[in-house]
Amino acid sequence: MSQVSPPAPTKRTPCVVVPAWPWLILGAVVAGCVSLQLDASGDHPTAWVGPGITTDEPLNVAQGVLLADRLFNADLAGFRRVDASLPDYPPLGRVVLGVGHELALMVSPPSGSTAPYSIACARVASAFLFGLTVFLVGRSSHRWWGPWAGLVSAISLVLMPRSFGHAHLASLETAINLAYLACLLAAQRTWESPGLRASTERSGTFPWWTSGLIRPALGTGCALGLAWLIKIQAIFLLPVLGTWAVLWLRRSAPAWLLIVGIVAGALFFAGWPWLWDDPLGNVRLYLGKTTSRATIQAWYEGRAWADRELPWHYPWVLLATTVPLGLQGLGLCGVLSGIRNWRQATAETLCIGGMAVPLLAFSLPGIAVYDGERLFSVVYPLWALLIGRGAVPAVEWLQRRLGSLRLALTVGSCLLLTQAWGAWSTSPAWLSYYNAAVGGLSGAVACGLPPSYWGDGLTRELWEDVARHVPPGSTIALAPTLYESQAGEFQRQTPACQQHQWTLVSRGGPGAERAAYVILINRPEYLPVEDRQLKPSDFVASITRDGVWLAGLKRLTDPPRQP
Repeated sequence: MSQVSPPAPTKRTPCVVVPAWPWLILGAVVAGCVSLQLDASGDHPTAWVGPGITTDEPLNVAQGVLLADRLFNADLAGFRRVDASLPDYPPLGRVVLGVGHELALMVSPPSGSTAPYSIACARVASAFLFGLTVFLVGRSSHRWWGPWAGLVSAISLVLMPRSFGHAHLASLETAINLAYLACLLAAQRTWESPGLRASTERSGTFPWWTSGLIRPALGTGCALGLAWLIKIQAIFLLPVLGTWAVLWLRRSAPAWLLIVGIVAGALFFAGWPWLWDDPLGNVRLYLGKTTSRATIQAWYEGRAWADRELPWHYPWVLLATTVPLGLQGLGLCGVLSGIRNWRQATAETLCIGGMAVPLLAFSLPGIAVYDGERLFSVVYPLWALLIGRGAVPAVEWLQRRLGSLRLALTVGSCLLLTQAWGAWSTSPAWLSYYNAAVGGLSGAVACGLPPSYWGDGLTRELWEDVARHVPPGSTIALAPTLYESQAGEFQRQTPACQQHQWTLVSRGGPGAERAAYVILINRPEYLPVEDRQLKPSDFVASITRDGVWLAGLKRLTDPPRQP
């Protein structure tokens, strides 16, 4: 029986034409599936239960809706006023959320909500962006390493619960992940330009005035500028692109980097009206806000840490424990394969560099580290690409063992699907997922890792249970709250609060003395010691995963206390 072997990854043509439509279909299917599970607290009661409202979502959506409204009305002056009122982030990511909100509002408005905006509607934008990310990951991996690698890369990104979970939130993570990936893929296109690779290998240079260098440099600059307009994590692209260009473009690197920098800087300035009045001063103010903000606590090794005091290994441990173990193994195979064949590994070195820079940056002493996987979420699509790269030698190994390519692909597909258990078992609290290396969520908590950072366990399901226990017109305390208006925002966004005329207040804040119940979110660094030791049986109602409570309703027997 003749055997058919997968093509060797190092013998590929540098510019392979791959049809877009299969990957567009896959991306659209993924976006559609994510869109079915976006309801946070009851805006769409017939939809599947989605993650609860997270801390930052009301701020992002309120600002995004205002910006999108001014944009639709061509009100530049109004846009500038709204943008200047909250310049903690550049406007592009929030504008995308706002535009998605307005479009979803027309198609599927909230049921009976009186709030000025809908978290669930704004989440549609993240679902769409995630589908586009899956498309780019699958098609790029296919072009570089073959169709099996493309399929594994695309599916593995969906099977990463933390990445999949952020796709359900009206936050900036999915947008910056997409922009970060797109910038690196645009850079790789430079190497794939006809004639550039051969000329560079032959003479070490390439005339900068030719379209083979200018066109991909313009594309990379535009992608870099758009990434800068979303979130500060895009700053990591500078050392990645610089190192990669010197390594592969050689003496052409200065011209390429100059074009990229000019285009990116011009787009960043043009796209953020807040900078126009005082470009240098406001840029310094923006960068200063990321390093001089108020101290935020983080939970690690079983205790609370100030954000600048966390151990260097915090991001590495989180990355190692928040991706299914089988995918981690394929990713390591991809890294080793790239290193072993590094002279042909332009794409692999780009992915490895794109992952290493943010992880190393957040390992430096004195750097504020507090956002869990959000710190380095840009690495998940790149890790998915390397997982696809690792699938090629894995299939070859299976074929040698089993004696049949078809059987090897069948076994490999079954093994890949087993990695979906984490996403299935934690739904919709995907941001509380941990892999088997630490024994799942319960083992992670025993090891001192944070059970929940975002508060996404406060779902519609829990609010329905609250309605069965709390009388109408009651005051309910909420803890922890990280900004003054958080309880009020949650109340406005929760139809159950309006239907039962509940008043939601911060525990320890004004009116909390009237509360007979408290809703707790399991973020232990901001909870009193006695609340950290609570069990699911201590609650009137709770949402639990793997025996760990994520959010719950507790009857108050003592006056509310500050953490």
